[in-house]
Amino acid sequence: MNVEAHPFNFTDAYRTLQPTASREAVAARESSHGELMKQIKLPTHVLDLCRLAFGMTIPAQSELGRSFVAEVRKGDLQFSLTHDRAEAGRIAALLLADRLARGSTQDAIAVLATSFAGQRASADEDGLTDLAGHCRARSARGRGHAGRPGAIAYPNAPDRSSLIAALDQGVTPPAVKALLEAMIADGQAGGEGLAKVVTTVVQGLFNENQRLAEEVDLLWWHIGDWSECLGRPIAHVPEAGRGLIAGADLAAMIRVLPGPYGTTGILRRSLGQDAEQSMTLREAVEALDPDDLKRAYASCTDTDILPVHAAVQLCLDRGHGAWGQAFEKACGVSSEAPLTRHKIALQAFWERSLVKHGWAK
Repeated sequence: MNVEAHPFNFTDAYRTLQPTASREAVAARESSHGELMKQIKLPTHVLDLCRLAFGMTIPAQSELGRSFVAEVRKGDLQFSLTHDRAEAGRIAALLLADRLARGSTQDAIAVLATSFAGQRASADEDGLTDLAGHCRARSARGRGHAGRPGAIAYPNAPDRSSLIAALDQGVTPPAVKALLEAMIADGQAGGEGLAKVVTTVVQGLFNENQRLAEEVDLLWWHIGDWSECLGRPIAHVPEAGRGLIAGADLAAMIRVLPGPYGTTGILRRSLGQDAEQSMTLREAVEALDPDDLKRAYASCTDTDILPVHAAVQLCLDRGHGAWGQAFEKACGVSSEAPLTRHKIALQAFWERSLVKHGWAK
């Protein structure tokens, strides 16, 4: 889903990050930027940009990695992802910033998940996470403020008086044929135009109904205090791990990213007065029963981008207290970093949303 675009100026953005760059260097980077924007078409491309922007390594077989290097080398023959990691991060961050300015909600969720509640910093002086947050908020607000549809009117018929007048000269087969063909074409064109207008209106009503259904689901989920993932009351889930289950539950209800505007607020309220209590990801994961972790979190391969999923899988594979070093090696962050219960729940929500909608595997 895309929302209202906001202007993005590459020259200003790049010069902010590289104030001493020459005009020629800026021009070369801008040319590469424009060409690479055309090549970002798949979720895997966006995830690889997130990896680069946050200083992570992209897979060796990455399709985007090959095109990224080839395009940048057109203006910088010595460019290398290995030796120019910082510059690659800046280029990737500006590509994502441009897409966020254009309203790419899926990119926003991917950036928020990759940032891991601020534990990872992006190469654009860590501005990417804020941009993603604003983009997601605009999108969620925009879903509830759709414009009113215009009046449905049948298109005006073209003037066929000359064809009708031709019949006064005699009802000949050519004259009749020309008039009938014109009338049929007019009817077809008018019907197609009307169908497009009606389809737009019906689609708008469907989207609004879907949004309202999501909001109702979230409210009843909060009131009912019931985890659909686990099939039992959330109150029966250990408090330390409740955010992981709440995030997974809410993500399962979202039909269109990023979900209703109040999703993050509902998530926070579900955690009660302890929402801002400090804890670690390790404490949250190890508080839950292994069977509950399996019910709420399917295995995935993009574990470097999805630290909650990585922690769950490693904990299930290696057991309590034995997975911390493997997690830090895989994700580049510590499972002992202080977070809040709300941030852990949000991280779980972002990650499960990406997996559910096919943006991460």
